[in-house]
Order: sequence, then structure tokens, then C-alpha cells
Amino acid sequence: MSRLWQVILDVVNNANLILEVLDARDPIGTRSKKIEEIITQQSDKILVLVLNKIDLIPKKIAEQWRKILALEFPTIAISAKRGYERTFRFLRKKIIQLAPTFPVFVAIVGYPNVGKSTIINALKGTKIVGTSPQAGFTRGKQYITLSKRIRLIDSPGIIPVEGDELELALKAAITPEKIKNIDAVVKEIINRAEPSVLSNYYKIKFTELDEFLENLAKRRGKLLPGGIPDTYEAAKIVIRDFQRGYLPYYVPPPSDK
Repeated sequence: MSRLWQVILDVVNNANLILEVLDARDPIGTRSKKIEEIITQQSDKILVLVLNKIDLIPKKIAEQWRKILALEFPTIAISAKRGYERTFRFLRKKIIQLAPTFPVFVAIVGYPNVGKSTIINALKGTKIVGTSPQAGFTRGKQYITLSKRIRLIDSPGIIPVEGDELELALKAAITPEKIKNIDAVVKEIINRAEPSVLSNYYKIKFTELDEFLENLAKRRGKLLPGGIPDTYEAAKIVIRDFQRGYLPYYVPPPSDK
């Protein structure tokens, strides 16, 4: 077992309510069946899906995804940016409603870049009653007392991404500099976000991948000696923007059929 999995199992084992944070733009792609199986095999733990970043997709699409996911586990749809105070009062209320026992020990897990840290920081807020290191925890973990009934495990559980290079890149598990087939990753990003979206975002016109990267390199001043467009640097820009959530896109929910 890798060190990352040991850490996340430690987080889960010390909690009885686990929030798995999903990116609303791609809920299925940011779910981890492995961690869900680990949690559901333990009868004393409750798994809740948190559909985060709903402000980045149409409201109707967010609600459709929430209903689909709720068929399997309790599901909460939130935005970590808009309606900040109201959103997290709502989240704390839901934690109390779903808690198996009190005090409830809450862990937050998810893939990179889904918004775990934002949720943890928002839940902590500014009125923290007290903090205390807990024996048996991996170094750096703490219980944060949010109230008499809620204790938060203050350590984002970063689920290790398993898969090929493309999967790792799209889930922000590796930096652009470590990608070998960088064109394939950019091509998939174009497929997901659609050419028109990228054209509007970067203010350039294109019909093919090479044309896109060349035009972007020129626009951003990424040039090699002789004024040749540096398409490699342009590709890294696109991947970074995708990983940081700057490029608008979403995966539509399955049809009724």
C-alpha cells in the first residue's frame, strides 16, 4: 500500500462521517469507488457526497446530478465561493442531521483540486473553540472542535489518482512538466471544454490542435529563437488553466434512458 493510501485510511478510520468532495463539472470522474467501498464496508461510518463548485455549471444540471448521486448516498450540493456564509451554515446543519453519533468526527476526502481545503477552512471559520493533537494520528493531523457536537479532522484526505498519464493530468495529480504526451492531454481538454469555449476564453480562432497551440503561443509571447511559436509552453498553459478550474466545461448527466 502506498504512503498516500495509508494516510487516507488513517483519516477515514478516525472518522464516523466522511464527506467525499466531488467536482460538479465531472461528478463521476471525481468519484473514487475504492474509497467508497472502504467506507461502506464499515457499519459505523456514513458516507456523504458533496457536490462542490455548482456555481461553475448551470443550476438545472447541478440539480440533476444531485438527484442521480442521491440514489446511492446522501448528497449535498454546494458552492465554496458563492453564498459563502449561508452555504456553510447549511453544510454544518446537514452534518448534524446525518451524524451517526455525537460528537461526530468528520473527515473530508477527495481527489486533488475538488475543493477540500476550501471546505475545511470554511467549516473552521473564525470561532474555533479549541484544537488538540490526537494520539495515534499521523503527524500533522488534529481534531478541530467546531462545536460541542462536531469535530473536524483537520487534514485533507487526498485520494491517490490511479490510471494512465491522461487520467493523472486531468485530475491535477501531475504537473504539466511531468507529462510526456502533452498534446494528447490538450486534445482531451479541447474535447471536454469544446473548441468554441477555448476560442472565446483565449480570444483566438482555430480548427486544429496545432493551429490552436501556435496561435496561443503567439498571443502569450511564448516564442523560440527566430519567432517560432513554442507550442510546448502553450500546451502547459492550457493544462494549468484546466487543472485550476479556469476553463468552463461540464459533463452532462445521463439521460433518462
